[in-house]
Amino acid sequence: MEKTGVNLFVLIITSIFMITSFALADTSNISRTFNQSIVNGGGNIKVTISVVIIPGNYYLIDEIIPDGFSVIDSGGGNSSQAGHIKWAVLSNAVSINYTYMIKAPSPDTITTYSFSGVYIIQGMINQEQIQGQKQIIINGGASSSSSSSSTSSSSSSSSSSSSSSSGSGGGSVYRSSSSGGGSSSSSSSGSGEDNKNFAYIENKVEFKIIDLKRSSKDSIEVVYSIQELSGLEQNIELEFLLFDSNSNQIASIKESKQIQANSKKEFSRIMSINSSLKGTLTLLIKLNSETYSASVGEGLELNSPVTGLTIFNDENSTINVIMVAIFIVCVVILIIVVKKYTKKKN
Repeated sequence: MEKTGVNLFVLIITSIFMITSFALADTSNISRTFNQSIVNGGGNIKVTISVVIIPGNYYLIDEIIPDGFSVIDSGGGNSSQAGHIKWAVLSNAVSINYTYMIKAPSPDTITTYSFSGVYIIQGMINQEQIQGQKQIIINGGASSSSSSSSTSSSSSSSSSSSSSSSGSGGGSVYRSSSSGGGSSSSSSSGSGEDNKNFAYIENKVEFKIIDLKRSSKDSIEVVYSIQELSGLEQNIELEFLLFDSNSNQIASIKESKQIQANSKKEFSRIMSINSSLKGTLTLLIKLNSETYSASVGEGLELNSPVTGLTIFNDENSTINVIMVAIFIVCVVILIIVVKKYTKKKN
């Protein structure tokens, strides 16, 4: 009887240890975020590599940067090999964020570039791809002539935007948002001040994205405002382009807005999407009139629609299934052992 009690205690401790081990392994990961989802050709991009790890484990990271980008600041990593930034911590590892800065190439057209870094953490058999954001869109044909500003910290990712003005009344501003939050600002040529989250064409028009969200399982809603600044009635052509996490265009809508002189109006546009879509979406809005053009972009982190099986719908679904299965088996074994122990005791 005493032996049975000892066996029961050992079984309980073993079960707890197994479940805890899987849970801890599931939390260790290395991911990437960009401070901008769209950037003008030649613009600067801040990239954050986030390491979440069990203290004490070692890890190796090899971030692979696409051809055409140049490293401005390696963020403490080793960039001696062209196209690579590497970090290695072989003992006393802790969770940390590395932020490096690169300069984008200047393609002739809108071009998507993919990052393909890898990592390995103590206990892993094979290296894995860095998680998180992988693609960034470069607005070809638009040069970044003004500086970008951003805020960042070691504990959270930052967001920033860069803007440029070319010719008479041309410009663009890009903003990205993620689950980590953050603020972004842009500087317009000739304005002499920072303007938050909007495109400003001096003495002509102000365009601002107010909100971008998933409004239903098969649609997103963008709320925006247009303010007329020239004192003349304007007809503005708008084009909405939506890209998925692989930077494939998945939706496109065109519309015209008539804005009265010195007025400001708020509008809403619904765009249809696939109900199963998830990941980071990128919205690009192009503004055109007879005298100017501009572009505004924003990223949206899109989660899967909530269902009763949400636990199985994330990137680590295999691990979750294994953990649930082990838990169920342990519960069944415990019930059997307890019943036998009770029967013998009686």
